[in-house]
Amino acid sequence: MFRNLGYVLRLLRELKGLSQQEVARKGGIGKSQVSLYESGRVLPRLESLEKFLKVLDTDLSHLAAILSFIDQAASNGARLPSAPSPRLVAMLGITAAMDGALEAFASAQIFLLKLRELAWEVALDEPTRAA
Repeated sequence: MFRNLGYVLRLLRELKGLSQQEVARKGGIGKSQVSLYESGRVLPRLESLEKFLKVLDTDLSHLAAILSFIDQAASNGARLPSAPSPRLVAMLGITAAMDGALEAFASAQIFLLKLRELAWEVALDEPTRAA
């Protein structure tokens, strides 16, 4: 899963229009570290990865979704573009929107489960209250 991590980090940075220097400065990460992460020579520690992603205004779940998409494309023989293409930018936007929808759906499920639990508590308490 981490084979294309550097590629995806660079892609996300370029999509935001930021230089490695800007990401390093805003994230409190060394520029040489940013370069090493993007080249794939070094895997970032979780703390550094979170700082990197915060500068890019994204999170680990979004990164994982994009990384999964890129890894799958690469394993199916797709040649990864060296620069973001309009189609890839559109796909990343769709992925982000789907992530947001899934988070909202998960929140709604939790709410409905709690509501159902409350309804059962009220229903089971009802005979006791009438007595």
